[in-house]
Amino acid sequence: MIKILTSFLLLLTIFVGINSIGNLYAQGINDNNTDNFTTLDAETVYEQKNAVLGNDIKNFVILIPNEAHESMNIPDQLPLANQPYIPQTITATKGTAITWLNGDVDHDHTIKFKTPNPQNLAETESFASGEYTTINFNQTGQYSYFEDNVNQEDEAFIMEGNINMVDSDTNTQLNTNASSQPINTAGILMVPSKDSQSIISTLESEGITTLSSYTFTDIRGGQKDTGPTQTILVWGTQSNSIDQALSPIIAVSDDLPYS
Repeated sequence: MIKILTSFLLLLTIFVGINSIGNLYAQGINDNNTDNFTTLDAETVYEQKNAVLGNDIKNFVILIPNEAHESMNIPDQLPLANQPYIPQTITATKGTAITWLNGDVDHDHTIKFKTPNPQNLAETESFASGEYTTINFNQTGQYSYFEDNVNQEDEAFIMEGNINMVDSDTNTQLNTNASSQPINTAGILMVPSKDSQSIISTLESEGITTLSSYTFTDIRGGQKDTGPTQTILVWGTQSNSIDQALSPIIAVSDDLPYS
């Protein structure tokens, strides 16, 4: 009887051990699958002011949102969003082209780079609301950029952003359930929440997929005709052409009721 019980316990121990190894192996596979993808999530972009792009993204559009030039130190002239560049920090693969789209109504902007930086970048030309500027980042490393002298009431206010370029084998692919098509160009757009669904439909008809969205109560409390909440759209398209990709985005942006 003792021998039978001992044999049973031995078999049970072996079974539990094999099952545990199997679970660990399966967990390892799942963990590896998770690590092979990056989700470009609108909530993370806004709340954490950060985005990590996948190897498949060839072009990415950072939004300069409306009222980005306003300072938190001027209570009666607050910004709408919690960051002057959306997203304020990005990590991307070397070779990615980064575009800044100016959505700050009636305000020109210039992207200035802190030196030294890997490509010895200085500053872009000024670009108006509804216009954009693009830089190809072909060297790994940190690129910190800024714009000063944007607010006459708070001369110390500086718009600041960061770009981290990494080697292709240290980044991942974009994982999204919103589109089964490859995404080559992606970016950010801010719209009044009350208009978000119609805008999403309009963009979809132009070949632009909304990958993710996030609604927030804006810092200023809204403007005339916008309502107190805004929605961040993370959009994507198969197009490799930044001009082609941005054409419908700018058309929508020009019709937004921001002032």
